[in-house]
Amino acid sequence: MLYEMLTGRLPFQASTDVGMLRAQVQDTPVPPSQLGVQLPAQIERTLLTALSKDPNQRFPDTTAFAAQFREAVRSTGIPLTVNPGAAAPKQKPK
Repeated sequence: MLYEMLTGRLPFQASTDVGMLRAQVQDTPVPPSQLGVQLPAQIERTLLTALSKDPNQRFPDTTAFAAQFREAVRSTGIPLTVNPGAAAPKQKPK
């Protein structure tokens, strides 16, 4: 899901369900940079590590992935927290 959120497409493309299953098992996801998506290199590496075909190359668990993704984002200087209410003006009570 994160790959789709960052690239606007699924990591694997196929015209049939069987083709999609085959792609998930056999194909390597296209790096976002090859799709024209400009991500900081550390974020792209973290994302592709999570999608590695070799279980020994992936993160051992979601906690490790989340920690590495947070560190990748921090390395860019992008704030990790956003106050969603700050963007919208406060509504006056009726």
